[in-house]
Amino acid sequence: MRGKFKPNNRCTLIRQGTTDQYGEQIPGEPETVGCSVVRLQWQSKKTLFSRVHSATAGGARENTAVSVLLFHPDVGVDIDDEIHFEALGVTLRVSERHPRFDVKGVLHHIEVKGVAA
Repeated sequence: MRGKFKPNNRCTLIRQGTTDQYGEQIPGEPETVGCSVVRLQWQSKKTLFSRVHSATAGGARENTAVSVLLFHPDVGVDIDDEIHFEALGVTLRVSERHPRFDVKGVLHHIEVKGVAA
């Protein structure tokens, strides 16, 4: 076992599996894994379509989530995997993955950035 990282939360990880005959992704089996939430931030932003194309005077709003999570190196989380938090009702898609090392050069944990799925 590498590093001494100990997660303080549980989440469900759904890895991207194989593709079907049409090239569509078939998700893998859900797996409960340990994780640590560094940041889970919800934002509501205006969409980019202009008023010229809209029948109303205002613009639509889109809810997004930006998150930073930490996983043990043995979990094997990858880009485009889905992470679900049952207690919060939040599902995230992994957009970035960065290994983090301690001062001795030993892999300590995997930092993952996620967006709302």
